[in-house]
Amino acid sequence: MHPYGLAHDGQRRRGVRGGLRHAFWLTPDDHGRERHEFYGFAVPASGTAAGVFCTHEDPADLAWAQHVWRSLDRAGLS
Repeated sequence: MHPYGLAHDGQRRRGVRGGLRHAFWLTPDDHGRERHEFYGFAVPASGTAAGVFCTHEDPADLAWAQHVWRSLDRAGLS
């Protein structure tokens, strides 16, 4: 469930090199306009964190948002 009580359209969680990545996406009611939101977080073993928020209108752009999330990297930190 989304922090504001909205249902998720999907979510993904995966462990990476001792850390964790978590993402979820949803389609909020936006006065009849199609809009999608993607929230992604990455926490490496060091405990630092990074997050990304993407909004898009075309559902096919979910792949783009997931690519942006997967690209989160804290070079030099483990």
